[in-house]
Amino acid sequence: MNMTCTDCPVLYPQFMYDAILKVATDDDEVSFTTRNTPYPITNAVIQRKVRSNALSVIFITGVAMSMICSSVIGHVV
Repeated sequence: MNMTCTDCPVLYPQFMYDAILKVATDDDEVSFTTRNTPYPITNAVIQRKVRSNALSVIFITGVAMSMICSSVIGHVV
C-alpha cells in the first residue's frame, strides 16, 4: 500500500471492507465501488498560494541582500 498517495487513507478502508465481505459471504464476485469527486479549488486557497509565493520571494530577497552586504564588508575589513 502506497501511503504517500493522497487517496490511500480514504481507499484503504474500502479495500479492507471489500475483503472482509468476500470472506464473510464466501463469494469472490462481491465488491463495493468507490467514487471520488473532488471539489473545485476555492478562491481562499488560490489567495493563500499567491500570498505564500510572495512571502517566499520576500524572504529569499532579504537573505540575498544580507549576503551581499556581508561579503562587501568582509572585503573592506
